[in-house]
Amino acid sequence: MKANLCKTRFSHTIIKNTSLTVAIITLSGTSISANSPQLNYTIQSTAVFSGTIQLPNNNPNFNQSTTRVSTDSSGAYYRNLGTATKPKLVLVYKSKYVKSAKNANGSISYFVDFKGIPVISLNAIISSPVLSGGCIKPYAYQGQVKGTHFQGVVQDEFNFVAAFYYGTVTDPKTHNKYTGLFKLYGYGPRYSDPNGGATPTVFDFKSDIPGGPTIKSLSVTNAPITNFNIQSATSPPSGVTNSCP
Repeated sequence: MKANLCKTRFSHTIIKNTSLTVAIITLSGTSISANSPQLNYTIQSTAVFSGTIQLPNNNPNFNQSTTRVSTDSSGAYYRNLGTATKPKLVLVYKSKYVKSAKNANGSISYFVDFKGIPVISLNAIISSPVLSGGCIKPYAYQGQVKGTHFQGVVQDEFNFVAAFYYGTVTDPKTHNKYTGLFKLYGYGPRYSDPNGGATPTVFDFKSDIPGGPTIKSLSVTNAPITNFNIQSATSPPSGVTNSCP
């Protein structure tokens, strides 16, 4: 399912509810109760997102997180697309800000430090097998940047910090269906994983210290969120309601 900002009509009956209560839908598609309990645990699945991520114009700076990447003496980082026994090294990034440190055994290790980058998206589309119908609910990032679809942090992995979705969620374990307002969050593969380049990392924004994020925005298509979490949005940002659009 692709959650976006278009008007969406559900194929099953949903009891209208003006509170943030999440209604449980039976497998037959009928509502158990308008006052059924909220989703009181976290549903886990996978997702992909497409759109443009960018530095927020109200605070386009580094965050406080530092990612240290081991490199060779020239500051080059290679990702292993093979196995431990049959490596296939591919150059991913080379930095002029390489540093070194002496290890306890007397050997020298080399590394590059990267600053994490806070990002937002104003046009993201999120797709997941557990989402059906509904829409992404825009909110104001830090109470200032209106129209934000999600916020995240680019570092050694892509941290998908928060998006808000109104619609139906299906628990893949129990097959129960919940309808209401949900918070979405998770993270993508690490930079060192064989598919570590599938979602943006610090390499894409060239945030090696003491440099700055020279890339201001980046377009992505079907970037994976390998750990995708859904839970009831009990304290959504101001203006985010349980309705579409």
